[in-house]
Amino acid sequence: MERDIQTACFISAAAPTIVILNGDYLYIGLWYYLLLPATIIGANYLFKTATSICSGMALALQLSFFLFFYWQQQINQGLLGLIHLFFLLPGATISSIAGLIYLKSNPIPTTLNGFTYGFCSFAIGATAGMAIYFSS
Repeated sequence: MERDIQTACFISAAAPTIVILNGDYLYIGLWYYLLLPATIIGANYLFKTATSICSGMALALQLSFFLFFYWQQQINQGLLGLIHLFFLLPGATISSIAGLIYLKSNPIPTTLNGFTYGFCSFAIGATAGMAIYFSS
């Protein structure tokens, strides 16, 4: 479990590093890029999840940041950080918590399965949240 948390911390350093070097593309503040990964890592530590689930969730979060960075550069709209905060994150949070609760009764045998499970449990909810945004 410690190795998974170390890997998740390493993965989670990508977006704050880009924000420090190139500026905040979402105009939301450095705290956002530090607090969200810390919350994911803390929740996985409290739930004592299986191997690599935390790393999968951390990678999905970083990919969502990078997709929003790219989207911001394409349309140059200042409110994308709020879209990330109010649409993507609630969906990702709900599906991640549901995935962690489901995981308590069904253990995952391998590291690759755990990584994929963590990534997909975050990404499915994030996609659902964005689908709600685009449908309105």
